[in-house]
Amino acid sequence: MSFLEEYQEKIKSGDIKGAYETIKKAEASSPTPDELLLIGSIYLQMGLNQDAERALTRADEEGVKNYALYVNLGVCYNRLGRFDEAVETLYKALEMRDDIIGIYINLTTALKYAGKTQEALDLLDKAIAKFPDEGEVYNTRGFLFEYLGWYEEASRDYKRATELNPNNAIYWINLGNSNIHLDNLEDAKICFNKATELDPENPLAYNNLSYYYMRIRDYDTALEMVNLALNKDPQYFQAYLNRGVILTYLKRYEDALKDFEKAIELRPNNPAGYFNTGRILDILGRTDKALEVLKEGAELGNEQCSELIKIIESRK
Repeated sequence: MSFLEEYQEKIKSGDIKGAYETIKKAEASSPTPDELLLIGSIYLQMGLNQDAERALTRADEEGVKNYALYVNLGVCYNRLGRFDEAVETLYKALEMRDDIIGIYINLTTALKYAGKTQEALDLLDKAIAKFPDEGEVYNTRGFLFEYLGWYEEASRDYKRATELNPNNAIYWINLGNSNIHLDNLEDAKICFNKATELDPENPLAYNNLSYYYMRIRDYDTALEMVNLALNKDPQYFQAYLNRGVILTYLKRYEDALKDFEKAIELRPNNPAGYFNTGRILDILGRTDKALEVLKEGAELGNEQCSELIKIIESRK
């Protein structure tokens, strides 16, 4: 049995640790350069980005020079936040194969986070000219427009994506988000409801519906929607933040506090949890604890935490 067959058997049986050990053993057993490429791509599928980089770099050094190597290595660099390297690597892939949509998509991500947004837009214009009937290209450009705050343009592209692929729930969610930004609230609701019909298990659609109901001040229905989101994904960071905000509007401060503390637990490097936790503690009169939490958020570079610290201290 090859290492790939053994890996697949262990994945099918749910033995993730065993599958990892199989690939790790294969990497240490003098694999060929092509096997190193396969090993690196498997690491990437497993989310083991540093392991993937090691195997893929070895494949490169040992003579593999095909588009698949550069795509996988570029995706790996994107995940590791090394966007300039991702740009350089994915351009190599694009030079070899300009007929694969995924290369354009991944290169756009790298360019965006490398601060080269105009270059990313130019690339997507070329991709749309080459693939005019592919919804994913329009969705990607819409996402870039949204990142730039160009919501009208984003909405047009997301709408085109839904026209080309009306059964893709993510496209409807993205169109709904752009409508929220444009204050087209009823259109946003239609989009989010469509997404729940297409993908009833997707927590994002319910979470975003909760935001719609918050915007129209129907906090009870907002709470129902965000609870559905958390039933689908109990580790959903943004849903805990949203539910905490809803509970705050409902003046259920102790319950809101629990959700904001859960948000900190899930994402200790995200200052939003600290700001909201500090705000609720201040409302509850626990100012010393509020300041302690807010200082943690301020250390992460959050100006809202810093400003609230000043306000609280000015009252003393």
